[in-house]
Amino acid sequence: MRALSHDELQMLKRTGFVYALDSPPHLPSTVISGRIVDGCADRLAAEKYFDNSIAGERRFEIGTEEFAGARTAIARAACAAVAVSEPWPDGVSHEIFNIVSDELLPEWLDCLYAQFEGAETAVVALNYFTPGLFEQPPQKLLGPVRRALGKRNADTLETALLLFLEKNITGNVRPASARKPLLAATPMRDTDLSNEEVIERTLRLLAKPGPITRDDAWTLQSETYGSWD
Repeated sequence: MRALSHDELQMLKRTGFVYALDSPPHLPSTVISGRIVDGCADRLAAEKYFDNSIAGERRFEIGTEEFAGARTAIARAACAAVAVSEPWPDGVSHEIFNIVSDELLPEWLDCLYAQFEGAETAVVALNYFTPGLFEQPPQKLLGPVRRALGKRNADTLETALLLFLEKNITGNVRPASARKPLLAATPMRDTDLSNEEVIERTLRLLAKPGPITRDDAWTLQSETYGSWD
């Protein structure tokens, strides 16, 4: 490889051969490496981004200009990746959500809006939010959040998460006004927290000054279902 010219080396990098020969192993053969990354408009940058994010370390350098030019393609590939419903090999299923980061903004917002608008139920998928994005959601999300609050199939926890987002967008949701939609929601059944406990914890969080954090929301969700996955 040392005998190659700069242009030849760049061409090889774009086809991925250099990284196959000269870098640590990439992702195992999964739907990400085998389908989503291969179908990405900027495959090499996406593969490096996914590898780094899922491994939790910077194994592959991505230049600032390279990433900026590929961010739209990577955000679209990431959106497809988090929506995969088929089983993951061990070690990938949870780590896959590490690919959602503030680095993908603002392009990632298109995926977030689509998740809200396309959902048949009023589910708030916390995995689609970074901590910062949950605490400071874009104003554009207020419409989808309020439409979701109007859906009759929302349960108490789903309603709570929507109210958290509404508070973080508008700056204020009064507990007194929040109680009505919480009581009108489909009650929680067979959960670790009772329906009444979910309502009371939600109202206490809404009464606190400042934004509600993603950790607050995740704790309520996890304690409701008795799972931290």
